[in-house]
Amino acid sequence: MSLDAIIEAFSVDKVTKEFYKGIVQLYNTLIKDDKNGIQKYPDMDKKDKGEFGVRLLGRLLFCWFLKKKKDGNNTAIITDQLLSSRIVEQDNDFLHELLEPLFFQVLNTPIEERIDIYKQEPWGKNTIFEWWII
Repeated sequence: MSLDAIIEAFSVDKVTKEFYKGIVQLYNTLIKDDKNGIQKYPDMDKKDKGEFGVRLLGRLLFCWFLKKKKDGNNTAIITDQLLSSRIVEQDNDFLHELLEPLFFQVLNTPIEERIDIYKQEPWGKNTIFEWWII
């Protein structure tokens, strides 16, 4: 492979286009009414499913960004204990049991105002989330 081919393969435009194509495919799968989509919410209309899909994908992308981002001690902001493919596959209600608490009980709530469970590890004391407030 030539240097030009390598540079082209990793160009921002190519990665961006491929990234967005992947996001569009995930979105389209998510809003379907089949076993891969939003079948748990049969009362949602098409518009609500679309909005839900956009919010969910945005939150997941933000979480994966935080998982790759390191703090001053070179520790991931979100660890595998909270977010990994294994956790997602094992948890029947990942959205309500992990993702919603992460955003609404941890990231946007000062530790002293959280309910007790979210003041403990992996959510609170001695973790990066002790100081994090959106």
